[in-house]
Amino acid sequence: MNWKFFFSGVLVIAVGLGFWFLDGWLSVRALAVADGERYALEAEGWEILLSGWPLAAVAIAPGLVIGFFFGLALIGFAEDADKADLKKRLERAQEQAKTADARATERARNQLQNEIMHAQQQQRAAQMAQEMSEAKELEANAMIARAQQQIEQAQKDVKHAQIEASRAKRKAENRKHAMLRHKEKAERLMH
Repeated sequence: MNWKFFFSGVLVIAVGLGFWFLDGWLSVRALAVADGERYALEAEGWEILLSGWPLAAVAIAPGLVIGFFFGLALIGFAEDADKADLKKRLERAQEQAKTADARATERARNQLQNEIMHAQQQQRAAQMAQEMSEAKELEANAMIARAQQQIEQAQKDVKHAQIEASRAKRKAENRKHAMLRHKEKAERLMH
């Protein structure tokens, strides 16, 4: 609450009520001056203050001085109250800012941790996929090596079989020739 404006309003109302009271009091009063045994009417209402200004100054001046200092005291109190209220609002705002900052920091930290965990999971998955790929590549290379060994062995076996077949063929031809020679010899001997 803005106490300065509140007390300023109260002060304006008090001054207004004071003038209203003074107007009510002066409206039924008159200033008469004694002229021997008779009294002459000098002023009525507000004119009394103008005609009797020395008396009015003595009567009103202390009230104005007291009212002025009272008003200053009220305004000082209002300013102090406003400063205290402003200080409380600033402290609340700072506390809310700290709380909001702490919440934002916590949210950011949680989000960062989630992103790090997600990135680590993706990294582990990629690493596992790479390891599986490397294992399959090693297995495929081993299978290729075994297949190449089997091919080489089969080629050696084919060569060996060809050599053996060629030997067997030569032996068979040599036997055939040898039998033919023996047969010719035997036929020659028999003739």
